[in-house]
Amino acid sequence: MGRCLCHTFHFDSTPLTGLVTIGALHSLIYEYVRYSHATEDKDLIEQLSIRVKGQGLHPITDEVRPVIESSAKEEGLCTLFLRHTSASLLIQESYDDSARVDLENWLNRLVPEHDPLYTHTLEGGDDMPSHIKSALTATQISIPFQRGKLLLGSWQGIYLWEHRYHAGLRQLVVHL
Repeated sequence: MGRCLCHTFHFDSTPLTGLVTIGALHSLIYEYVRYSHATEDKDLIEQLSIRVKGQGLHPITDEVRPVIESSAKEEGLCTLFLRHTSASLLIQESYDDSARVDLENWLNRLVPEHDPLYTHTLEGGDDMPSHIKSALTATQISIPFQRGKLLLGSWQGIYLWEHRYHAGLRQLVVHL
C-alpha cells in the first residue's frame, strides 16, 4: 500500500477528511484542477486545420461550432484568425450557393491573374492575386456567442475564402 496522509482538504467548500493515498490524492487534485480550469472565465485558444479543395468559398461554420459548444463558456466573443496571407475569412449568406459564386466571380474580375504589374509571381499566376484578395478582405473576424451558440443570423455562415488554386490545409485559430 502507498503512503497515506491524514489531512482535511476543501474542494468547492466541501471538506474531505480521512486517510488518502498519495495516488488517490494526485488523482483528486488533477480532477479538481481540470474542472476548475474548464469552468473559470479563462481564454481558450484552439487551432483547427481546415482542408480546402482549391480556390473558392469553403463553409467552416460546422468546424467552429463544436469548439464553442464543448467549452465551458456560456457567452462571449469568438475571434477567428487565419494564419495565411493568401486566404481570408468571411461571414456571408449560407442559403443560396449562387451568392458565393457571384462573390468569387466578382473578386476574380476585380483582381485578375497575370497582370503585367505583378512582380511577385514565384508560385504561379494566382500568387500575387491571392495576396491582394486577402488584403482586400479579412484574415480575422469576431462573432458573439451566447448560451454556447454562435449568434449568426438565419442565413449567415462562416467561410474560409481560399484564393489559391491548390488544395491543402489552412490553419485557423479560434479564441474564446
